[in-house]
Amino acid sequence: YLDYPQARYFKAVTDSIRKSALHELLDFLEIDPTEFGNNGQVKVSESTDRYEGTLLPEKNSGFAAGFKVVTFYVDPAALLRRAYVLRKQGWRHSDNIYQRMIQKSKILTIRRHLRTSKRVFVNNIIATLSGDTKILDSKGDTVDPKKISTTMPVNIQIPDRMNTVGLIDGQHRTYSYFEGIPDDPEISQMRLRQNLLITGIIFPPDLSESDREKFGARLFLEINSNQTNAK
Repeated sequence: YLDYPQARYFKAVTDSIRKSALHELLDFLEIDPTEFGNNGQVKVSESTDRYEGTLLPEKNSGFAAGFKVVTFYVDPAALLRRAYVLRKQGWRHSDNIYQRMIQKSKILTIRRHLRTSKRVFVNNIIATLSGDTKILDSKGDTVDPKKISTTMPVNIQIPDRMNTVGLIDGQHRTYSYFEGIPDDPEISQMRLRQNLLITGIIFPPDLSESDREKFGARLFLEINSNQTNAK
């Protein structure tokens, strides 16, 4: 059974992003995605995708030891499958949750821009990446950001499963590509283009879940509290 606040929350989310709310609902219901069928087929193994990107040297980021910072382009479809947002009005229980509720009007405004302008927003999306994300060089070897002094091209290998990309800044730009009912034919094509720029942060493996949430909250506040809205 859904408690009333949770039912209201999922009603608001699904009203805003339609079928793209599926992955969060599966997470809430604690349904293993490998046991969930899509068009009659159940995926039997987890895959990974590689994206060409850039790794920042550890000393250049200014973060504590063990934090890794990468940038890469991804298609919205791949991001939507993996993305999650720690919304403070949601169902996750934590004192460190900080994100604002998704706004349908803002989603639709960005979606209209995508249709009329036929181009992506050029500013980047800030996100956290799961601990099993791999940073590889051209030979397939793991790269240690402590051992490099300048930015270098790398391959970022991220698992293809739910809740591996935590959106800190850019949830509306990401979810503006949502899958509708029926789906928008123009947006469905844009959803497959590799054009969203991600700045991704990988935490040290020994960092607790609470400290990860606090880090995301502080970063969210740093980004949003220093902005001046254009008139």
